[in-house]
Amino acid sequence: VALRFALMDANHDGKVSKQELLNFVQEQRRQAAARFKQADKNGNGALSKEEARALPGVYANFDKMDANHDGEVTPQEIGRYVQSQIRKRRQASAATRKSD
Repeated sequence: VALRFALMDANHDGKVSKQELLNFVQEQRRQAAARFKQADKNGNGALSKEEARALPGVYANFDKMDANHDGEVTPQEIGRYVQSQIRKRRQASAATRKSD
């Protein structure tokens, strides 16, 4: 958490402004798109399981991400999977707070 905060706090004032957060998210998306494009060796806009080996997080969760079970994952499928994991973590965190 501290490292991520430091990366977001571009001006190092100890606070993350809305603009800093937006810039951080945009940069993360740009980097993810670049990594996806580099891994997509045949340029078809989707990753086969073999291509996904270049992205360990995608490879490890490939079958969960491949929502339509066509043997490839698209940026949209990866994004939906990531969002579902974020929702699960938030729900678990909220449940933990309620029980405390």
